[in-house]
Amino acid sequence: MENKFKSTKKGIDGIIGAAKISGKYEAHEMISTKTMYNYIDLGISEIKNIDLLLKLRRKTKSKKVRENKKVLGRSIEERDKSRSKLASSQ
Repeated sequence: MENKFKSTKKGIDGIIGAAKISGKYEAHEMISTKTMYNYIDLGISEIKNIDLLLKLRRKTKSKKVRENKKVLGRSIEERDKSRSKLASSQ
């Protein structure tokens, strides 16, 4: 797989798809495209992310942390403990 990728510079999906169509390997011997990309990300494969042209072009989505819409007052942790004891005893 790695040798074919470096010699032809095709995409991972194209190489795996061609291998499935050609019938060189049986179904239980083949890995899926997603598995191959996972192996590349984990560093198991000889292929690195820098070798994948489209993967370097795409930007990842940034995570936006949502803030509260309104400030409703003091939090429960900041309230007086003596008042909470009175409320629980009633």
